[in-house]
Amino acid sequence: MRYQTAFLALATVFGTNLLNIGFGVYETHPNIDIPLHLAGGFAAAMLAIAVHDDFKHKHKIGRTPRWYDLLFTLGFVSLIAIVWEFHEFIIDRSIVLNYAHAVTQLSVADTIGDFLNGLIGATVGFFIFGRNQKKTTVRE
Repeated sequence: MRYQTAFLALATVFGTNLLNIGFGVYETHPNIDIPLHLAGGFAAAMLAIAVHDDFKHKHKIGRTPRWYDLLFTLGFVSLIAIVWEFHEFIIDRSIVLNYAHAVTQLSVADTIGDFLNGLIGATVGFFIFGRNQKKTTVRE
């Protein structure tokens, strides 16, 4: 996985979120949050895989167990999801309320659902992009 691809995917999700806030999409379609969190988890998994592969290459670490790669990816995405939820909270309490847009943080259940959707997206991303080549060798 390349960093550029992962950052482009993350920027697309972030930009879509900003457009949804700006055009009031959350007011008319509040459930649009679900596919965005799935996509965000997927894109964050792409970044996690890029970081993990880069680290293993730079430190000449060979193959790691698949469960470890998945655990790293889900942990990395969980950290990003926590930061994202804080971001949504801050945006809701500042920009959204000041400009009368729809609030995205509806309840604790909504936040937990957002985490779950992000982890589902991350799991899908891991199984699509994680160690897609069967023979992983360390370049010398």
